[in-house]
Amino acid sequence: MGKHKKKLKEDKAKVKLKQSKTKFLPKGLNVTKTDFKIKPIVLVQQLKEKDASTPLSKRKLDVKDLLNRIKHYNENVRYGACEELAEMMKIHSDELINMYLSQ
Repeated sequence: MGKHKKKLKEDKAKVKLKQSKTKFLPKGLNVTKTDFKIKPIVLVQQLKEKDASTPLSKRKLDVKDLLNRIKHYNENVRYGACEELAEMMKIHSDELINMYLSQ
């Protein structure tokens, strides 16, 4: 029975892994590379200029932009868009009716 217990101990024994010897670079050769490339993000719609004839709000947004902001999930953004749209209707009511509602 002594051999049986000895064999069980050998089977259950942890397998020891060899420790790898890490090789470090000699002093002066361990340099961090700090050069990198930057690519600009170009959004074509934002680069388009607005027509001078289209009425704009105080934040330089047209009716399409304000209507998109009314669909926004944030309540404050929706409220701000409604206020600006109402302000635009007071100032440019005739132009807006001719442009958007006459079709």
